[in-house]
Amino acid sequence: CSVWSDQAESSTSVFRLIYVSRSRHGTGDTELQKILAVSRRNNAELGITGMLLYLDGQFLQVLDGEKHSVENLYQRIVADPRHDSLQMLFGGVADGALFPTCPWD
Repeated sequence: CSVWSDQAESSTSVFRLIYVSRSRHGTGDTELQKILAVSRRNNAELGITGMLLYLDGQFLQVLDGEKHSVENLYQRIVADPRHDSLQMLFGGVADGALFPTCPWD
């Protein structure tokens, strides 16, 4: 999967949501691998692509897809007890997915 897409390649608008949060508990490698495995499968089924960054107890995630799917996923993330101090940085229409070939890396 490429890190950045060429925006000229993808002229389809998507709904993008970017958020940050803090892990309530320490999230180790095993837990992160479980999160990735489940999320890749679920997000592929929903047509959601994006990126997850975890560093020093902080998450930053980019989600791209249909508005309804992305908003429903975000509501599940808000309800997830592993997250604390969730803050949406952006939610709106964007000119193509940033990570079009990444189901969720």
